[in-house]
Amino acid sequence: LPEETGKVGVVCYHGKNAEGKDCIFIKIRRAVDFSGVDLRTGEDKIKELFGDLYMGGGGHAGAVSFRVHLLEEKELLARLENVIDFFNTAIESNGN
Repeated sequence: LPEETGKVGVVCYHGKNAEGKDCIFIKIRRAVDFSGVDLRTGEDKIKELFGDLYMGGGGHAGAVSFRVHLLEEKELLARLENVIDFFNTAIESNGN
């Protein structure tokens, strides 16, 4: 999807981390030609928004993946909306 929009895409799903614990994966990837924002800058925002629910993550400038403990879908979406707002602000400030 990021290649279709030319910007950034987010995918979330329920899975198990390396230790076999249930978690939610949050994967964010940008289009190859889109260099408007380094996606790693979102890690601090995710840590802030998810607090003790944050399990870890990482990646590179064009793709990141984070894991959080299970939470209700409505709460997850509300927090993700703030993450998206964070990236939208970063994109707008870069003139993209």
